[in-house]
Amino acid sequence: MSGDILETMAAGMTGRFWWLRNGVPQQPPTNGHIRRNEDGYWVVEVEGWRSMENGTESDDERYPDSMMGVLGKGTVFLSDRRRLTDFSLWSGQRIHVVRSTFETAATGLDVNTVEADGIIEAEILFPNQNPWDRSERPDWRYRDADEPLGRGASLDLPTAEATRLAIGDGVTLTVRPTWWSDRDIEQIRINPALSLKLSAAEPRPTAELVEAFEWMQDLIGHCWGGRVLPVPGASKVNSVQVEPGRFWSQRLFKHHHVQLADLSHPFPAVHLPDLGGPRAFVRWVALCRHFSRATRAVSEGLYVGASAETRLLNAMAAIEYWVKRHEGRPDWAKVWSTGPVNPMHALIRHLKPAFKPWVRDGAPFSQRIWNDYNWLKHNPEFEVDYTLVRRFTWAAETMLLADLLNEVAGTAVPGNRLAAHRWQLRETVQELLRDKSRSAPPSRWTSP
Repeated sequence: MSGDILETMAAGMTGRFWWLRNGVPQQPPTNGHIRRNEDGYWVVEVEGWRSMENGTESDDERYPDSMMGVLGKGTVFLSDRRRLTDFSLWSGQRIHVVRSTFETAATGLDVNTVEADGIIEAEILFPNQNPWDRSERPDWRYRDADEPLGRGASLDLPTAEATRLAIGDGVTLTVRPTWWSDRDIEQIRINPALSLKLSAAEPRPTAELVEAFEWMQDLIGHCWGGRVLPVPGASKVNSVQVEPGRFWSQRLFKHHHVQLADLSHPFPAVHLPDLGGPRAFVRWVALCRHFSRATRAVSEGLYVGASAETRLLNAMAAIEYWVKRHEGRPDWAKVWSTGPVNPMHALIRHLKPAFKPWVRDGAPFSQRIWNDYNWLKHNPEFEVDYTLVRRFTWAAETMLLADLLNEVAGTAVPGNRLAAHRWQLRETVQELLRDKSRSAPPSRWTSP
């Protein structure tokens, strides 16, 4: 199967499709058409049950959530259905058409060997991650005429061993530096990349693999300060598949209308070695599984542009949750012994001295943002200072992210680097705190 099969499918292809129920292809197959819409979803239109000779089902909910197809240039497995609609066409007879929208696609399978509703291997590549993972860079060099290849130029790609780590539930993560190429008009560009591959002995639901990839994508994005998009890698539907196909997930490859990270400069806030190397991915995945109320609060900014009020409510609720979950740990005992005024203040004291240049002892900052949090919930007449709330909330999210990254690394290095990297936000917060008439906590409000 050609390497550009995903782009060929995106433009539109016809083929024969089978619905998969519990991994079993449903007979008979149906003719249909597949394309990729502007939002990155795979849209498949096939003839529905009602217009088939032996079809009796008419309830749309009975259509399975995955299917496979044989196309003009290969095969495809589609899963994670997000929408299903149906309509009728009249061309001498009534034809019932079912339009399904799928999030995930894996190509190259043998349709005669599919026995499960899932895949065993998926890979994504993150381009231009050499400044972040600190792997060895490719080396361009000019060849002399007496060398075996003659005069010219060569690109020597470094060889690096892959790191294999278990992330739980029988899934293995493989991390390795690699390279990828893309074509621009008449040029082919070769770039360093970071490969993340998830594999399992038995087929796993694609939604589980995509969720783990999404968490790891968030970790890279946090270090760069924006969403980082990967490119499709390899995939296998089952162990019978000899040649790997291609893997696509709408959740991973689309920017979702938010700001992307600037990868043109070699200065991420935190590097992978600061987090402990490839094992940081496993620790971050564990945090996302067991402390999702905290990790989601810092990650949602990579996906959606929420209002100032929503960001404040989410950030403070997450900080309160994170602090309460750790108040019994020995490294938090000193924090509570000094009597913090609220959970935000406790987090600041736990992170000292990283954020001392930002908010000094943290009391005025934490009192103001915590009062705004409570007033926003309970006082319908509360007037929001949007500039202050946005900057203070961003600072609070930065502090929570710093503690999460410290938890991943087991050291305070990530938090210190993050605090130093976001110096412009630090100066804005300092300026607002110096204006005491603006940043002082409001007078106490009591409900009528």
